[in-house]
Amino acid sequence: MDAAQIATILNVTLPDRRVLEDLSTKLQRLARSAHKSKEMGDEVWRSVPEGASLDIVTKAFYSEYYEGVGFATYKVLVAIGGLEQSEVGMHKAKYCFATLHYDDEAQLITVDFHRDFR
Repeated sequence: MDAAQIATILNVTLPDRRVLEDLSTKLQRLARSAHKSKEMGDEVWRSVPEGASLDIVTKAFYSEYYEGVGFATYKVLVAIGGLEQSEVGMHKAKYCFATLHYDDEAQLITVDFHRDFR
């Protein structure tokens, strides 16, 4: 099996549209929540306008060799506001990144927000 076939299976299992809907739903919930600063620093959150673009950067499947080592089978990195490149060639999101973690049945477990590409 080559990389293109693996990517096809990954995209059938976890379609981009679904990932973006999951993140949009999470962002909408945070916008209505009084506890939004718990997941994202106020400084970052306030800089993300409603309707900001959401660009999938990477999507990965993780095969764990030891039970309980990790907690997500699939991870998707999304650039909120789009992916940009700095003057020195480093990738950055216009506002921030989100990493969505999915279990082995492709059900969303959690979303982590962060400034740096990781």
